[in-house]
Amino acid sequence: MSLQGRVALVTGGGRGVGRAIAVALAEDGADVAVNYRRDDAAAAEAVELVERAGGTARAYCASIDDFEQDREMVEAVTADLGPISILVNNAGIASRGNSVADTDIAEMQRVVATHAFGAHYLSKGNYIE
Repeated sequence: MSLQGRVALVTGGGRGVGRAIAVALAEDGADVAVNYRRDDAAAAEAVELVERAGGTARAYCASIDDFEQDREMVEAVTADLGPISILVNNAGIASRGNSVADTDIAEMQRVVATHAFGAHYLSKGNYIE
């Protein structure tokens, strides 16, 4: 399958499954926006791997649970690479492993905000071509 001329945004693309998805998209011809939250070195390595796979890539730091950061990231991706036509909602975080009774409400809100609201914010339709 050829993704030539398409721009993909991979949330959580700096490490793990997200990084592998970013590289696979590049191998199929897409330019890739690698989203990450805090690990600059991992994001830079992911960009390097995407470029070795033949794609163009840039890293974008944004916490996807923050609507304003998402908006700014999408504007930057669009300015740098073009309109986004592929969105991979991969970013996720783990809770701290406490039982439900011992899980702080703020932790639960953080997990849900990342897993549900972040994907919702980016999938609203205003961003993706």
